[in-house]
Amino acid sequence: MSEQATQKMRYHLAIRQGVDRQMNELVVNARKLVDGFLEKEKQGGRWEMGPTQMSNLLNVCGETESVEVVIGYIQYQIGRDKGSKGPPKNWAWQGFGEELVKRLQDLKSQAGALVSTALQKAEHTLDEDKREEEEDRVWMLLVRQYVGHLRRYFTYKRPKKEGR
Repeated sequence: MSEQATQKMRYHLAIRQGVDRQMNELVVNARKLVDGFLEKEKQGGRWEMGPTQMSNLLNVCGETESVEVVIGYIQYQIGRDKGSKGPPKNWAWQGFGEELVKRLQDLKSQAGALVSTALQKAEHTLDEDKREEEEDRVWMLLVRQYVGHLRRYFTYKRPKKEGR
């Protein structure tokens, strides 16, 4: 096996380990998001978001390699919610979708840091185009983890009920 192939393998292992190290932070962040909006609901209003909407979001994450596609989906759902009769009840309720988009965008800097650290640990290099692609790939890995844990916790806190 060539030295370059070995470096590439070490790099991919370092990325996996870096993502794994981020899991506690990702899970806690997702829980805080859900808890915060459930608390807002207790203070007044009706948040009709259900597990199905979260599952649909997770499905979008599984169908694309682009975080921007995921963000576009959320923004579309916010627009639909704002455009429906009556006050927003799901994605636009109290700014939920906008806050989720912000948190997903914030993961981009973590992805960049993970790539930098992994490249250094593996003594591996990437040209600028490949590095940008790699940062986007790692960003999507973080987003999938975040949304997966968001959906799980949301379902735990708010199981599907009749009429919702």
